Amino acid sequence: MAPYCLKSTVLKIAERGDYTWVNIEKQRDGSDELGFSFQLTTVDVGTDQDGENVTTCVLDKITPLQRSDAKSLNSKKQTLNERKFNTSLDQCLKSHGREVPLQDEKTATAVERSTLADHFVSTGTDTDKSSRKRAFTRGLKAAIDRQVVGSAKIDGVDMSWRLEK
Repeated sequence: MAPYCLKSTVLKIAERGDYTWVNIEKQRDGSDELGFSFQLTTVDVGTDQDGENVTTCVLDKITPLQRSDAKSLNSKKQTLNERKFNTSLDQCLKSHGREVPLQDEKTATAVERSTLADHFVSTGTDTDKSSRKRAFTRGLKAAIDRQVVGSAKIDGVDMSWRLEK
């Protein structure tokens, strides 16, 4: 099995005081709003044959970061993957959508997530089917994070629908 490789990702690493910050500057088909910070801590791992201490560094105080929740939710810029997800959702809602009950006696036209995923994966150009499945998951998550898609298990079936604006 080949190791997983991040394609088209640019990381920015900067030191600020005692912390090192890693931010995703650019990422194909993914959010560029994420990152993390950490401190390096020196740890003794023993002594060498001369009796001198042997040390190494470990990551400590790892903190996930998000530059701005509001910015990522309100950004009009969509990745190619998000646009493809939205197109698949619209097509599936037209051809396979059905009314489902929501909270507060509301209803929505929704599609089974498995049908949506199959459609998304079948329209992909990537030769690796597992890559297309991961792209679907990222597209769904981005749409939910932007609050344009609802998703829940209804009567035991995972369903997705457009949220009202």
